[in-house]
This record gives sequence, C-alpha cells and structure tokens, in this order.
Amino acid sequence: GRDYKNILTLKGHTSWVSSVVFSNGGHYLGTGSYDETARVWSCTSGKELAMFHDAEVSHDRGKPFVYDVAFSYDAKRLLVGGRDGVGRIWDCNIEDTFYVAKLLVTLETHASAVLAVAWSADGKRIATASKDRTCKVYSAKSGRILSVLQGHEGQVTSIKFYPADGRRMPDGRLAPPVSLATASRDATIRFWRVAPETRGLDPEEGSKWNATCGAILRGHVDRISGIAFDATGASLVSAGFDRKAIVWDVQQSCRLGTAEPPEPSLDDATVDVVLESAWFQPGNVRATSRKLGLHSDSSQRFSRNVDPENLSYAAERAASLILELAGGELIPECVSVGSSPRGERSIEIQKSFVEKIYFRRRPIF
Repeated sequence: GRDYKNILTLKGHTSWVSSVVFSNGGHYLGTGSYDETARVWSCTSGKELAMFHDAEVSHDRGKPFVYDVAFSYDAKRLLVGGRDGVGRIWDCNIEDTFYVAKLLVTLETHASAVLAVAWSADGKRIATASKDRTCKVYSAKSGRILSVLQGHEGQVTSIKFYPADGRRMPDGRLAPPVSLATASRDATIRFWRVAPETRGLDPEEGSKWNATCGAILRGHVDRISGIAFDATGASLVSAGFDRKAIVWDVQQSCRLGTAEPPEPSLDDATVDVVLESAWFQPGNVRATSRKLGLHSDSSQRFSRNVDPENLSYAAERAASLILELAGGELIPECVSVGSSPRGERSIEIQKSFVEKIYFRRRPIF
C-alpha cells in the first residue's frame, strides 16, 4: 500500500482524545479528552498553546470528561461540552506561548451530558446537544438561552449550524430556511429554523426566539454518529452505526419536509462500479428494523442470516456477470474487512437415515 507521512504528533493528554477540530483558517487545532481537559495546539509546530480545565466542576455525574469542542469563527473563543451537562466558553485569544485559559461564560445546564457543541458562522450563536434528547441555542456573548429544540426520541449525538443561514447559495438561489441540523440515536436528522420573533434583532436584544423543525430525514437504520454540511450548504452528509454515509440535498429536503436517501443508480455515463458483499448480525438488523419501522429488501434478507462463507463467491459472480453483459475491466484488488463470524460447518448423518428418507419419498410407478 501507499506510505503516508506523519506530519505532527500532538502529545499532552493523559486519556482518550474524544474530539478534534480545526480553527477557521487552519492555524490551530482544538482537542477534548477524557482527562477532563480541552487543549489548543499550533498546527505548524505541534506545540500545546493552551489547556482548559474548570477546577470547580461538579463530579455529581462522575468524572467530567470533555466530549466535544468548537472554535468561534475568529478562533478567539473555545466552546467546550462534556459529561457534567454544562457548556463553557473559554477565552482562546492565544499567541505562540503557553496561555492560562480564562473562563468567560458558563451555560445553562442540561439534564444529562453534552455530547456535541457548535458555533454559528456569524459568531453570535452557539448550541449544545445532549443525552437528555434536547438541544439548546444560546447567545455566544452572554450565554442567554434563546431556544430549546425538542423532538428527537433518542440522545442527540451531533449538531451543526447551517453555513449559508440567511444568505444566498452560490448559484444565486435563496438559502433554505435552515439554522442548524441535529442527528440522534433515534436514526433521524432534523433541520431547524431558529429566529427571533422580531426580524433582524441581535441575540443580545432580549427578543423571544422561535424554533421550528422544518424537515426530518430518515434513511439510517441505526444510530447516527455524526453530520456535516459542505462549505456551500447545498449538501449534508451523515454517518451511522449501520456502516453507511448518506449525502442529502438540503434544498430538496426542506422543500418536501422529509427525505429518504437517494437511490443509487447506473446509467450510460457510469464508468466505475464498486461492489460490496457483506454480512450483518441478523438479530441486530431484525431488532433495529422493527424498532424504527423501516423494512426493506436488504433488512429482510440480512435478518434471515445470509451465509457468510458465500460473500467472496457472490461478489465474484456479480463481477463476472457485469463483464459478460456490459464489458469492462475487472480490477483484481479486493478489500476484506473483519473476519467470518463462524467457520465452515459440517453435518453428520447416518447412511441408514438417507436411505430411509430417499426410499420413502421416491415415486413408485
């Protein structure tokens, strides 16, 4: 395989690193860890520039692990969320020397751990997503809560602000009415519009803010672990425990109010085709399909337990049919991930049993 060069190795955390994020412009890297700290590093030298730790944090919910971090657009502040259910904004106005962090704002507490945090592109709003199935949107300056997003039936695992909120798309079209997106262990993604009742008011002006869910995206059959918008806001990609990544059309999803994943298709312009042959745990597929009410040809097939020993043969047979009917070139490289859940099976039977069954069912003329 190809050799890749390790540019930097950042050392300093004393436990698992749970999250990483680049600052806008890529000058700094922020990390969160189970060692109860968040840290900021130089992307050129790899030097640790700042460490963030609240010595007065409560241990009522166990050790206050840091689950997620997010930079403000100008990289002068860092938003940190973790196990204690509290979001914190730290002063991150650092230079190339080690900086002792200053806590600026402590946000309203969630009923459970904060799993994800986000900062809006205009720098005025921040958001937290929690195991308590809610998200909260705040003023980034004062920490005043603007709105609570409720509707998910599972822990909210990821939250992202929409990059084109209130602006036009690159093609000149008005951006869809989306402020942010959330993803959950309930296997859905939701688009939200969060705006003040009085149009154009700043988050600090004290007006009431409304939150409405504009679309629910269903396509995963298991927990969603993360989401991300592209730079333009035209697409959103989601990744889940069902081993799938799905790319969604944001404009179309908002217009319809719901969405299913796009169907893969082949046409006359198709050049490259990748074949996948897989085996999934039947019990997990069956339970998840029943829980979410999502039934497909694939879920029915895997819930009945396909033979894992036939995976290679099935892929080879499909490839040979494509070559026979459509032509092309087969790339011999095959990537195999994981191991067979069981070895070859053999069944022992007595010769007398075979003779008994054979002669019993043999037609007599």
